[in-house]
Amino acid sequence: MNWCLPGDGVDRGAALARLDPGRWTRRSPMLKPVIVAAAMTLCLGGFNTVSAENSASAKFSFKPLSVQGLVIRDQVVVGPEFQAKHSIEVPAPFEFRVPRIEGVLRAALFPEQLGKAYIKILYGTPEEQFIESIQFNPFKLDPGPLPQRQQKLAEFMENVVWAQITNGQGDRKLDAVRTRRLGRFDAVELIGRYVDVKDSSNGTVLARVVALMQDDSPHGLIATINIATSMVEVGNDAALEDTVSADILESVAFQ
Repeated sequence: MNWCLPGDGVDRGAALARLDPGRWTRRSPMLKPVIVAAAMTLCLGGFNTVSAENSASAKFSFKPLSVQGLVIRDQVVVGPEFQAKHSIEVPAPFEFRVPRIEGVLRAALFPEQLGKAYIKILYGTPEEQFIESIQFNPFKLDPGPLPQRQQKLAEFMENVVWAQITNGQGDRKLDAVRTRRLGRFDAVELIGRYVDVKDSSNGTVLARVVALMQDDSPHGLIATINIATSMVEVGNDAALEDTVSADILESVAFQ
């Protein structure tokens, strides 16, 4: 969805929730969704399907691969060519890098499957066990003082985006909505969990939603991340920053 937030200039003044940097409370059962290969466009090259650490109990850590320099990252550009190919407006072109990881499958979905979202990158095991995903949507928010823009985004993410993510799902818990600096961006971040009841094989999902603003433009990006906590240890901020989706998010740059 291409979200457009009104620029009414009202300072609502509500304090944003802060997340304890320690461990978050976790629930069971954990998520074990299956990637349906037929529903995906496998357009990103460099797949390596070596059966490494792909059991349901495996935990994937991205940081060790980064430190050892073993990761190849493919650049994805969402700009004029993407706009023409997929018939979607791209008012603020951007790019990011998508890691290849040995023993892990990558897949991508595009506006033809997503509607008004730009792109969704998914990772899974060779047996098509879901690990995590990240999706990019555009938003528009009139320029103004940074605290007011952050407050509007926080309220929008909690009242609209979180409601959309958890619509029709089971138990849910919103852990935090907070402002933070992510790389070159002033950002707003939402973290929560929900139990997926739409598929009997699914359990608890950790959802992370990050809004990235530009200082001199009304156009920004909302990244929606879902992580299978049975596959990835994400009990605190430090662990969350070691995920593949966090690596992708760190590489985002507007052109």
